[in-house]
Amino acid sequence: MAWIFKAEQFFDYYGTADEDRLTIAAIHMEEDVVPWFQMIQRSNPFMSWTALTTALETEFVPSPFDCPQAALFKLQQKGSVSEYYLRFMSLANRSGSLPQEALLNCFVSGLHTELQRDVIAQSPPSLLRVVAFAKLYEDQYTTNTKPHSSNTIAKIFNPKPNYYNTHHSRPAPSKSLLPLLLPTPSTKPIYNPNQIKKNSLLQRCNLEEKRANAIHVMKNSHSTINVPTDI
Repeated sequence: MAWIFKAEQFFDYYGTADEDRLTIAAIHMEEDVVPWFQMIQRSNPFMSWTALTTALETEFVPSPFDCPQAALFKLQQKGSVSEYYLRFMSLANRSGSLPQEALLNCFVSGLHTELQRDVIAQSPPSLLRVVAFAKLYEDQYTTNTKPHSSNTIAKIFNPKPNYYNTHHSRPAPSKSLLPLLLPTPSTKPIYNPNQIKKNSLLQRCNLEEKRANAIHVMKNSHSTINVPTDI
């Protein structure tokens, strides 16, 4: 157990006596170990540090029928590289002494496919370098392929309406109030300056002719008036 390993490192460094190790260990116990230790101390107290560690390993260490080495070889990355590395090291620590090359190949084979390709291309010499490259490429893929959320896209293309425009803008005119449009001519008129000049001359001739006729009518009407002779 990792907890026993750290406790023994501490006790060896400070030269802690065996009778004091039980008290110090009890202070640092957590979670399920606390009620278990209290029950044992009431019925059959531990007399030495060795007895305590043996009982802890029997109670809390995984079953000997479990095969951590087989689980290590089947381990695949499902979350982040950091989570995969922690699980990998936990199983590797329980699997006994494995060659460094075997651990390196086992770790790489459990990575995501795109990370495997990039890490293998770098030919890292150690497991620590493999983990460093895997985290580096993971950050790169996460940054480049992070999609926009639907809420973000909605805010970009459908911004919130402005209060002033919503409450003070003029309403759109109804189709029934719009003026009727003139019919669109089927053909586009052709501009001909000669034809326009000819039409202008014809209009002037017509006006002169009408004027002459009007003067002639007025003269005839004056000549036909009868003046009485007996006045």
